[in-house]
Amino acid sequence: MTISVSPAPQGTPRRRRVDLGVFGNQTVVGVITFIALIVGMISALIAYLDWQINVTQGASTVSSPSPSVATGPTPSMAASETKPAITSPATVPGTRSPAATASPPHAPAPADRPPAEDLSYRLSSTAVNADTVAVTADASGQPQPGLTYWFIVETNWGDGNIDYFPRRKLTGASQEFEITIPPDAEAKYVRHGRIYGLTSSQSADAEGKLERQSTTRTDDYFDRATGQISSNAIRLPFS
Repeated sequence: MTISVSPAPQGTPRRRRVDLGVFGNQTVVGVITFIALIVGMISALIAYLDWQINVTQGASTVSSPSPSVATGPTPSMAASETKPAITSPATVPGTRSPAATASPPHAPAPADRPPAEDLSYRLSSTAVNADTVAVTADASGQPQPGLTYWFIVETNWGDGNIDYFPRRKLTGASQEFEITIPPDAEAKYVRHGRIYGLTSSQSADAEGKLERQSTTRTDDYFDRATGQISSNAIRLPFS
């Protein structure tokens, strides 16, 4: 018996089928499904973002209408259009604005005025002779209610004691007057003059002391400064 072996016919090569088995085929299917799911989700996300942009643009278009779209007048505008415009005198040509009219100077109300200054004096003195001195009292301000103003001589006895002799009641206005000391008074003691504002009881006491200076010459001075100081102090140049 003769056996002949002939080569396989030439032509297209046969494809080999790869068999991955049951589990291998399921894995491939799962990967393909997962990829398809991801692609679908991306497509859905792109579609949602596109829809959201369109909605936002539409809302902005509704909230701000185009200038070409005519809108109805508001009630205030309609009312102003139905009434004739009132022209103020300041806008009429050839007329003078009331604001341009000169107004009288403003006088401050009594409450706006500063309170008046209390009465005070500026004193100066000039020697007339050994026992007489001329005093000038320049007044400014208004007397305080309840006070009477006195010129008082302050005599310093040189031992720490100072006596205050009321010598003249003042009127509240500027004035000139003379102050004397008795002939037996010693001019070596320093004497100053000053004006005090005294209350009604203090002023009554001063009047009594002034009267006793020419009579009994007892209890005729204050032993301390009394009242409210209302002037500068001046040296009385007795000699």
